[in-house]
Amino acid sequence: MTTEITPSVSAAALGIPSEFQHTPNKFHAAGRWSDSVCSCCDDCCSCVTACCCMPIPLAQLCVRVHKFVQNARKCCLLLSVGFFVIWLIIPVLFNILQGAIVARGVLAFYEVNGVKGEEDFSIKFSARPNSPDALWVQSQFALLGNLHFVQNFFAIGSFLLFFMIVCTIRRKIRQRDEIEGECGGCCGDFCCSLWCMPCTLCQLMRHEQMSYGKYNLCASDGRLRALPI
Repeated sequence: MTTEITPSVSAAALGIPSEFQHTPNKFHAAGRWSDSVCSCCDDCCSCVTACCCMPIPLAQLCVRVHKFVQNARKCCLLLSVGFFVIWLIIPVLFNILQGAIVARGVLAFYEVNGVKGEEDFSIKFSARPNSPDALWVQSQFALLGNLHFVQNFFAIGSFLLFFMIVCTIRRKIRQRDEIEGECGGCCGDFCCSLWCMPCTLCQLMRHEQMSYGKYNLCASDGRLRALPI
């Protein structure tokens, strides 16, 4: 005769605090998602958060699913900052750097030398292509092209990184709650995370009860706790 151990008992036996213990609801018990990927508009809170502040709920889900109990707040903070740097700050810096090269470098040179554009530059400097001014402008255009390449490479890499994180979180939640996967499980996780990443993130937030007035953007696990009386 085997004794069944509930998730809450096993979590407590492992020393996991109550805020990180998974509490199944009727949908989890039924082995299915709480709602579909296309139900984003049912909860505006999770929808706006996933679209405008994606790194924060992504870090909170990482903390909840992987159970980073030790220094959970620091883990969530570090993940959020890292995701924000990759998601927003570095692309903005790329654009600022490119704008500085064009505005302060090439355009200023055009204005001083009376050049009206690339075609006019080619005409005026065609007779002396190896002059210092011509070589300098060409080097600026080459630098701008290299920055474009690095920016595109970084954009593709960051998208793949976020895709793998969302796909891994969805797979872990599906396996934990024994949810029957679409198209064989992993294929559904792959397709939803690749083609509908914001909607999939919203679905995971709703499934983990991080929505419908129960979500706290500043909590390490995303849960809204009652204030002590």
